[in-house]
Amino acid sequence: MSVMVVVPSPDADEPRGDEDAERWQHKLASRIIIQAFRDLRSPHALQEHRASARLFLAGSPMLRYWCHVGALDLRRITGRARRLMRVGATIR
Repeated sequence: MSVMVVVPSPDADEPRGDEDAERWQHKLASRIIIQAFRDLRSPHALQEHRASARLFLAGSPMLRYWCHVGALDLRRITGRARRLMRVGATIR
């Protein structure tokens, strides 16, 4: 009787080193901030999600952290958030 062992090939989406880990950290940071913008402007988001996104995008310590992790410009993000928080603004 023979036994076949199948070894999965490495997934291209999994980090494999410091460079990949850094790329993944940037991607995660970007996605967290993008989700906050979506929560802020979505008419379908719960009110508490919109309020949480508003606090986060106003320059919270967590936003500062994720901007640092993602090498993103905090002032640009908070400026964009302020513009979107005005009545009638839409995401573009």
